[in-house]
Amino acid sequence: MKNLIRSISAVAFSVLLLIYSGCSKKNDSGSDNQSAPVHEGASVDQDNLKRSYSNIKQKINDQSVTSASLENPVVNERMFIRNGNIGIETENLTVTENKISEIVKEFNGYITASSSKLNAAGKKQGSITARVPASNFDPFLKGLAAAGNIMSQDISGDDVTSEFIDLTARLKTQRELEKRLLDLLNTRTDGLSDVVNVEEKLSAVRERIESTEGRMNFLKNQSAYSTVSISLYEPSMLQTASGSGFLYEMENSVKEGLQGFIGMFGFMITFIISSLPLIVMILLAIYFFRKFYRQRKLKLQKS
Repeated sequence: MKNLIRSISAVAFSVLLLIYSGCSKKNDSGSDNQSAPVHEGASVDQDNLKRSYSNIKQKINDQSVTSASLENPVVNERMFIRNGNIGIETENLTVTENKISEIVKEFNGYITASSSKLNAAGKKQGSITARVPASNFDPFLKGLAAAGNIMSQDISGDDVTSEFIDLTARLKTQRELEKRLLDLLNTRTDGLSDVVNVEEKLSAVRERIESTEGRMNFLKNQSAYSTVSISLYEPSMLQTASGSGFLYEMENSVKEGLQGFIGMFGFMITFIISSLPLIVMILLAIYFFRKFYRQRKLKLQKS
């Protein structure tokens, strides 16, 4: 009986031992399977980080991203920069200046510079630089006819639509590079040198962004407002081909004649003074020669 009990106990102990061993192996296997994804995920994360940094660095160094790879922005209207140079003759320059100021305000423009002076003939002449909205450019030029006699008119235009489209595409490219570099700085990098390198690239990209934005703003401003340079002058009585008065030309000729005479007289005085020693020597030579000749002549007569 005792032997039977011992046999049953041994069998039961063996079964329990086998069950415990199976559970332990299962737990170890589960633990390994759980830890493996963690290491694998970390490795994948580092690989993605390196790959992202390499791609951005290559795009910046090689400048592989260009405006051709982006969809061209749509411009509703073509951008033109129009400028004008107008010459106006007027009997009273001060009145004309005031009239032009009123015309500029009438067409929602503003004056950026003005000047006036007296010319050689004693007449006033001046200039005014005004900027008016591009939509009012042609009506403004027609309105200037009321200020005086328009003697000359030169209109120029420059189509900057293509340049503006290209700048818009470049700006979009640089903005994308800036965003990727910022994302890269917010993640882990391989070391301090990588951080410094990314910051240097980011600074260069931002400089290009500022330059592009500055040029775009300039084109917008120049196309939105046209610049008109106005030259003003009062006509001179008996005006000559040079633009000066007849009396002034006559006076100037007399002055030039007197200056020429005085110059020639001064030259003669200077020449005589500088030649005085030579003249004295010549006179002395003539005196002694004549004296010698007379003495010799007297001796010949006595003999």
